[in-house]
Amino acid sequence: LDDPNFWEKAVGLQPPPDPESDKLAQLMTDGKRHRKQVQQYDPYAVDKETELKKQEKLAELEREEDEEKEIRRLTKYLERWEKEDRRTKRKREQDEEKERVALEVKERKSKKKKKKK
Repeated sequence: LDDPNFWEKAVGLQPPPDPESDKLAQLMTDGKRHRKQVQQYDPYAVDKETELKKQEKLAELEREEDEEKEIRRLTKYLERWEKEDRRTKRKREQDEEKERVALEVKERKSKKKKKKK
């Protein structure tokens, strides 16, 4: 127990390196240190990525639904506009027909008046 090298023999421990040793001094003063950026381990990264993909998919579906709603709205508007256009056209044609008939009636009356004279 009084042996100064007990731990070295029993456990195989080496004495700490001499700070003045040549190898250590050379390593410490050997120029620039090269640091690498290390990515931290995140146990929830997969869950976050899955959730993000799910949200992106839902957002895409929502955009598609909005586009479909807009298409339906514009289609309805176009159908109403076309219906109103047809109605207006029909009304205009009826009015023109009435005017034409009224002119014919006037012309007949004026011809009859001329014949009577």
